[in-house]
Amino acid sequence: MADDDQNYWPAALENLSYDRVSITGDLVRGVFGIAATFGPLLLVPDVHPVFVAILGSLGALFSWFLIRTGMRWPVRVAVSPNGLSLRNGVGSTETLAWQDLQAVQLRYYSTRRDRDEGWLQLELSHRSGQKLKLDSNLAEFGTVGEYAAIAAQRHGLTVDTTSADNFLFLGVAPRWLTDRTVGDKNPGETTT
Repeated sequence: MADDDQNYWPAALENLSYDRVSITGDLVRGVFGIAATFGPLLLVPDVHPVFVAILGSLGALFSWFLIRTGMRWPVRVAVSPNGLSLRNGVGSTETLAWQDLQAVQLRYYSTRRDRDEGWLQLELSHRSGQKLKLDSNLAEFGTVGEYAAIAAQRHGLTVDTTSADNFLFLGVAPRWLTDRTVGDKNPGETTT
């Protein structure tokens, strides 16, 4: 990478982690959900099979949520002009060099009907098919998103309209979302 290319990129970041308060809240919700679903199955004798199926399914869902949340606790992320690496708690590291980036998606998931609350999820696809997913509870998520947008633009990748809108919402400078990276429309083109 040429020295003048450094001007395109934000400062490199290391040892980024997910927000501990958010993860703790999710862990508490997961434990409460498991207690509320499996508790009656263990404490109440002769539960009707329909309720066993419903509560058992919900308990399994809360268990999956609790495991996934617990797996995010030790995650560490580093991002630089060369790429992104994600280290989990079991010693495994996933890396993505920006030149191997094949696709970028940024989605918003709402927790309310009015869409006032929710989270963003950034999905980065490697040429090999590997996908890295990060959500907006990650420290410096906006900077990580900016890196992804810059890499997409620099490598001529198309970013769908929904992702482009979400990048703008995230505060990524519009210069990285040029006409060659946003959606299928040409600048100024209107849909009929």
